[in-house]
Amino acid sequence: MNGNNSQSNRRVEISYLRIFATISVIWLHTCSTLAQNSDVFVMTEHQQIFFNFSYHIMYWAVPVFFMISGSLLLKPEKEISSKQCITKYCRRIIFALFLFGFPLAIIKIYLGGADCPKTPL
Repeated sequence: MNGNNSQSNRRVEISYLRIFATISVIWLHTCSTLAQNSDVFVMTEHQQIFFNFSYHIMYWAVPVFFMISGSLLLKPEKEISSKQCITKYCRRIIFALFLFGFPLAIIKIYLGGADCPKTPL
């Protein structure tokens, strides 16, 4: 690689780990949806066991994202001010919660999920 290339500073192993963790998180969410909604999805006992097992063995992916973030953000040569942390990183977290969390909560409320109380409107 060329020394002037901005990609030369990228750590390839972290990129591969991030890709693998992303696929694992997608599989984790898929398996949890299937395993926790057995009244909606008709499955055999073996399928139920498989999805529950897959769900639990993919739990490692969420902490890996925190470790990757720490590895990339907490480099000694990279300084992050409090203002930058709030305006850049916290804003992204809040945006993700609004984009994914609230629609999911609304869907669970209207479909009457097991862990959500049914409230009259």
